[in-house]
Amino acid sequence: MHKYLFFFSFSLLLSLQFTVKAQDADLWKQLAKIKWKSEYNEYIGAEIQLPTFAKEIEALNGKEVEIKGFIIPVDLTGADYLVLSAFPYASCFFCGNAGPESVMEVYLKEEEKFDADSKVTFRGKLKLNYEDSYHLVYMLQDAEPIVIE
Repeated sequence: MHKYLFFFSFSLLLSLQFTVKAQDADLWKQLAKIKWKSEYNEYIGAEIQLPTFAKEIEALNGKEVEIKGFIIPVDLTGADYLVLSAFPYASCFFCGNAGPESVMEVYLKEEEKFDADSKVTFRGKLKLNYEDSYHLVYMLQDAEPIVIE
């Protein structure tokens, strides 16, 4: 009996580990599940596009996540702020064929310098931006680099 209970528990833990790893690998795909609505902004005096997040994305708001992407430095001398892209610089939202859901602001715990297009995995708290048109729709706060390729 104990042998079966151990085997069941071990199998359950192993499957949960693979599920978590799969979620990490698919986070950019999850974040792409966004729709846009037009709304008039009094301050700007024009229509702006505001995000409508899927429920699975809203469930991640305020949660610690890991995400891998390409560095788009905002300050080349080193800073505590950068932009992370799902795609290399030539294909990123600012330069090519991607949408605003494929980039996020990263606020580092400690100032650090990265080369443009470095592939880095960060861990931090995901924040969704519902209406501030001066920021990207995704922000990673208290972020730390955990893998630099």
